[in-house]
Amino acid sequence: FIDSAKATSRLLWSTTIQQKMSILNSVATRSIQRTVCQTNARLFHQVARNSGKIAGSYLPPTRHMQLQVSCFSTTPVDSLEEDFQKRIRDLELHPKSIGKLIVPGDYVIKKDEKTGKERKIMTDRAYGYFWMMKDLNETESKPILTSKQTIPEESAQEFPALDNLISLSGETVNLPDFFTRNNRAKDSEAQCTLVAISFKDHGFKLLPSWVDPFKEALCQNDNSSGRRAEVVHLSITEGWFLKIMRSVIINGYKKNTPLEDHDTTLLSFGATLQEFQDVLRMHNTMTGYIYLLDGFGRVRFAGSGGASPDEAESLIAAAKDITPLLKNSATPSKHSRGRKVLN
Repeated sequence: FIDSAKATSRLLWSTTIQQKMSILNSVATRSIQRTVCQTNARLFHQVARNSGKIAGSYLPPTRHMQLQVSCFSTTPVDSLEEDFQKRIRDLELHPKSIGKLIVPGDYVIKKDEKTGKERKIMTDRAYGYFWMMKDLNETESKPILTSKQTIPEESAQEFPALDNLISLSGETVNLPDFFTRNNRAKDSEAQCTLVAISFKDHGFKLLPSWVDPFKEALCQNDNSSGRRAEVVHLSITEGWFLKIMRSVIINGYKKNTPLEDHDTTLLSFGATLQEFQDVLRMHNTMTGYIYLLDGFGRVRFAGSGGASPDEAESLIAAAKDITPLLKNSATPSKHSRGRKVLN
């Protein structure tokens, strides 16, 4: 805990005011949730011990400590199958990432040593408030590994729904409809979209290593290739504190985003997007994520953290694979000139 606190202190010292606010808001929100959780649990169990009755139903003394509130879930582990099916199955998580252990709902499974029964415990409670920082160190900011090959069309899954996003141009946008708005031919090979997602400033700074080579290779031409490949930025701001500063944040984004990217820069404020994050396996919000979609809005390639030159070329190769018309019209990026592109 002391090492994690020192790491947070150093991070706060080296960041801007806006970044400090984002970090503190995240830590404060988790702290409040855990405090309320512990308080509720103590009160709940005290009432149970004193009366042996809750909501008119008698509970034997041996059952009192099995009660789970707020921090725990009594939902049977085997009942999560439907939620597991919603996840993008072809994503490969880093073997050292805590994300591999997280089940839908932001829980991890723990077995009671005395009873042998399994129960779900909130990830923050199981691994501490600063587990994301440790996870970044263990995975080199890559909780999701870069796809080794393009996800086959027959097993590809649609990008999850997310409504009422705001673009920098002032429009209200719904996903995944936004990604297929220009696909009048209703052809999966007609276009591709690179979705770059960030929650915090650290993750946002990692995304250009993916986005810049992709844009240079596929989006710079005046011919049809520039319309067949698109980049969409999605910035997710969680927590009530930053939600009340919404107008300030939007103005900051507008000043630092080229005008031509305003239509494709989308913002989400306030809401906790737990299910959305779980489907895309974005359990660690301290890093950035990229997803390459085909013309039907299905995920065909993914990665996280910063991209090496080889990883950037793998992304470009995947885009050409799912959108064949890009192969003849795309311009080689400066990262690939004189280099062999990965397959």
